[in-house]
Amino acid sequence: MTAFPQRSAAPRPAFSLIEVITPILTASLLMSALADRFVISTHLLETPPSELQLVCNRLIKDRLRSDLRYATSVNEAAGNGL
Repeated sequence: MTAFPQRSAAPRPAFSLIEVITPILTASLLMSALADRFVISTHLLETPPSELQLVCNRLIKDRLRSDLRYATSVNEAAGNGL
């Protein structure tokens, strides 16, 4: 009969639970801090609705001004059967 080979009793390299949890906890803390900074920075870049309304009004006013500048007068001779 053939004997089975003996396995060595040397411990295999492995991580303990603390060694696994510590980097996961550290990474999650760093990610939450980065996410918080990202949210704050995006709120700083958003323009309030009142400023958006002012910009929209200014664009409309500029468009009307340019349309009126290049408009021609309407009279009996200029109309085509109006």
